[in-house]
Amino acid sequence: MGSKKKWILNTVFLLVILGLTCFGMLHGESPRELLHLLDGANGWYWLTGLCLVVAFICCESLILRILLDYVGERVRRGHCLLYSFIGFFFSSVTPSAGGGQPAQVYFMHKDGLDPGITAPVLVVVTIFYKLVLVLFGILVLILKPVEIMNAPEAARIWCFAGWLLNVGAVFVFCLLIFRASGVERAVKWLLGPLGRFVKRERLVRWETRLEKSMQKYREVTDCMQKNLGLFAAVAAISIIQRSLMFAIPWLVLRSFGIAGGTLPGIVIMQAMVSLGTDLLPLPGGTGANEALFLLLFEGLCGETMVLPVLLASRGISYYGQLLVSGLISLYGAAVIGKRRKHDRIL
Repeated sequence: MGSKKKWILNTVFLLVILGLTCFGMLHGESPRELLHLLDGANGWYWLTGLCLVVAFICCESLILRILLDYVGERVRRGHCLLYSFIGFFFSSVTPSAGGGQPAQVYFMHKDGLDPGITAPVLVVVTIFYKLVLVLFGILVLILKPVEIMNAPEAARIWCFAGWLLNVGAVFVFCLLIFRASGVERAVKWLLGPLGRFVKRERLVRWETRLEKSMQKYREVTDCMQKNLGLFAAVAAISIIQRSLMFAIPWLVLRSFGIAGGTLPGIVIMQAMVSLGTDLLPLPGGTGANEALFLLLFEGLCGETMVLPVLLASRGISYYGQLLVSGLISLYGAAVIGKRRKHDRIL
């Protein structure tokens, strides 16, 4: 019952944010003129952008496959894809993308994978996913691209604040990998007060399961720390992964016949949009993402075209992703856990 209430609240919250965002963007605009501008775009570029969204999600499944193989968990390639689509769907509809990893842990557990193994794997995925944004921020500080330097001061401050938050997040997640003993103490401390509300027998069962999972957690983190090449491979794929998504505005600009801006420059600008909104407690950064996009891209697109470019870019990268991942997540929920454990192994 509590899960249903949470779903309802998250859905209502998302719809309210979407409504306010649409009102803020479209207020004072002519719907007919806007539709005319959108209708003039080359749809093949948009279709290519949607393919990049799928490739973006597939990159995470490749990372999961590499990490799970390394720690000795052989799973079907198709199931790694399902875990990734499920993760991105739940990340898209929950504040601060906080529902993605718990959903993945749940479905991996249904597939027979111990949370003590999957949790550190997903922490590593998250570290490098956010570290790419931090690296893009450092790149901007070094290269000082004109597009960013000429942006309004509010946008630059916004991006810098997002960079600091992501640096802090990466630091905290690194502690989860390199200080596993601290994680164990924290979990036991959180479990302690539950003794007042549950029966002793149940608490003992929970503690026994926790000890087994934490032992696996320590083994996995110790194993990963011994292979820096593994981290290098994950980092390389993560850079490619996020660059694919950040390239979507460049395709949209070309679809409207706007020649301004190089591909690397557009990728960096979109990275700054994600950097500024990544950790805000909003589903998909809705509202904040659009506002920062308008601030950064108006100088490149012009006042007339920046809104159509925003709508198309956001439609592909967020709503397109939401639709595709949602449909595949429905399939994943139906098939994951239906096979016996030995059937998962290739």
